[in-house]
Amino acid sequence: MSDVEGLANLRVLVLAERETFADFDRVYAIDDGGVADDVLARFVRSTRGDATTALERLRVDYEWRAAEDAAALRSTAPADVLGCDPAVLAEYYGRRCCGLDARRRLCFYQSYRHTVVKKLKTVVPLESVVRYHWWEMERATAILDHLKARGGGDTMAIILDVQGMTISKHINSDFLYLVKAIAQHDQHHYPERMGVTYIINAPSVFGLVWRTVRPWLDPITVAKIKIVTARSDWRAAVGADLGDAVVERLDADADLDDDHDLPPRDVAISLLELDGAAAPAGNADRRAGASPEAAPPADRRDPAGSLLGSERALRGAAAPLLEDPYTKAESGELDPSDANPLEDEFDAEHAEPKMDGRVGRYEALALVQLAASLLVAAITATALLDGSTFAGAALLVSVLVVPLTLLGLRAIERLDVFAFRLYVALQIAFTLALCVLSVVSITVAANGHMKAKIRAHRAFVGGACLLQLCSAAATSYGAAGVVGFLATVA
Repeated sequence: MSDVEGLANLRVLVLAERETFADFDRVYAIDDGGVADDVLARFVRSTRGDATTALERLRVDYEWRAAEDAAALRSTAPADVLGCDPAVLAEYYGRRCCGLDARRRLCFYQSYRHTVVKKLKTVVPLESVVRYHWWEMERATAILDHLKARGGGDTMAIILDVQGMTISKHINSDFLYLVKAIAQHDQHHYPERMGVTYIINAPSVFGLVWRTVRPWLDPITVAKIKIVTARSDWRAAVGADLGDAVVERLDADADLDDDHDLPPRDVAISLLELDGAAAPAGNADRRAGASPEAAPPADRRDPAGSLLGSERALRGAAAPLLEDPYTKAESGELDPSDANPLEDEFDAEHAEPKMDGRVGRYEALALVQLAASLLVAAITATALLDGSTFAGAALLVSVLVVPLTLLGLRAIERLDVFAFRLYVALQIAFTLALCVLSVVSITVAANGHMKAKIRAHRAFVGGACLLQLCSAAATSYGAAGVVGFLATVA
């Protein structure tokens, strides 16, 4: 089914559920620059024309917006949303508006260099940071609504700078929680608002983050993300797509929306004026080669009032919305299977098997060591019945393998370099202790002056310790390889 048919069908479905969407205009801020059909069209495009699925997603979004009064965030002071002065957050979580790109998409830049979440959460609760992001998105979409009403685009170009990101400093469970919460929220509640996202200055460690985050995203969203590695010239890649003016504003640290007391409407007008596009509404993007007839009119709201008060747009009005020259190429025509050369370059440079091979071998060896320790515990427990001091020491060492192994595996799961280095040090000490026990036990077992029973017990303990020594040495070697990898990427 085409998107045009999907929009017409979705409108019929929404009109059939008038009671469910009774407060549609307020919830979606239709009187604040928004257009009802634009809302529906975005959900249709996000489902490739499937009106039934679009309706389900619209219901979820409507319920969230009604419950959280998301539209009110557009007129709420950022300090009231965050619970403190936004300047406190800016030290860790800075975002700047870079104006309009070459396709009149609203452009934002954000750096993750100082986003140390383990410190951030001691200053501002992460739940407040997520809610502040809601405010940012509501303000951005309000600006987009006013931009589109005046001939601009209704999607965003995002530039995420991950230069300086390291495992030890940035990446932990709190960081992944924040990234996941923001990514999934935007995907569910702001469909088709992202035109393109550039991730620039991506170091090797970002491969770990990307492989974690990518499964959370819709394939269509993934297709719009372009990764530029630290070895590549991001200015050339971004400038070729977004325009040199965006790169110049980035280098100048410009923020064209730094006055949050300014209404979104005024911000949109100032951005169009700066872009040299403050022509009468109805003019298309001359640089894109669009004809005036293809441009959206100045105000496409239904003269009869709300979406639910009129069925005039069931025919004819769908096509211009879905064929908007600023959004068609960016969303409706994207195939999630399309190759992304920049992402392919990143994946090729940081191939996943390098990481999985080292960690996988270590985890397998650690489990073998754990099994060997259980065997040693069983053997030494028998010898312990005869009051063997060596058997007691061997039993104690074998039992300590359990928390030691858990420490190593947990450090890998959390990508905690410090904890893993501590684990490796303890693992080496454990291996040396097994070496001493093995030598002493076998030496005693070889003493012909000892009783045969004691010699037999020492031989059993010595053999078990040798077995565990081999597994411990192999595990230490595997763990050292993982430390070497983490030290390289960090």
